[in-house]
Amino acid sequence: MPEPDNLPPPEQLQFRRAQHEFDPNARICIMCKQQIAGDFFQANGNNLCGPCAQTLESRHQAPPPASLLPALLYGGAAALAGAIIYSAVLLMGVELALIAILVAWMVGKAIRFASHGLGGRPQQILAVALTYFAITASYLAVSIYHSKGAMPSITFMLEVIVGAPIMLLVYGSSKGSALLSLFIIGIGLRQAWMLTKRPGIIITGPFSPNSP
Repeated sequence: MPEPDNLPPPEQLQFRRAQHEFDPNARICIMCKQQIAGDFFQANGNNLCGPCAQTLESRHQAPPPASLLPALLYGGAAALAGAIIYSAVLLMGVELALIAILVAWMVGKAIRFASHGLGGRPQQILAVALTYFAITASYLAVSIYHSKGAMPSITFMLEVIVGAPIMLLVYGSSKGSALLSLFIIGIGLRQAWMLTKRPGIIITGPFSPNSP
């Protein structure tokens, strides 16, 4: 079947009843907004024509394994850019959950783009790991800046990048500030996880035109 053009990705579908000028008793496809003449499908209780059901199902599949390498490259580049932005904000003496969300959005969108718009568990794990790296690497950059550019040992750098949340609690001067940092990191990680998940869409059918 030919695939309809210009259809939104499944995670952007609102699945509200279509507004149309057809027979009010006719079945209308929620995606292409066209009247369904023959057999129809349903996604989360909404009607779909055959071609749109096929398109939605293909977009709902897990990304191919070969897309993981491009996802790592694109996501890594986004994480590096996010770390630079977050470092700049930290150097101004503020911590904003909004920036953590921005970093996660950059990483998640980059990974999703490299995965052909698809999401899945490997993409989620990668997005969380890169977002975590971007945020914790920012604390390392700030630490190096305040030490007048003196480069710390590789061991210390790895400890900060991997264990920044624990170090903030153990060595931080303010427990309240450390808890705020942990909260912000958690917000960023959750956002990255949600952006790269597979949409929860269940497609059923086909049903005959005489079905209720």
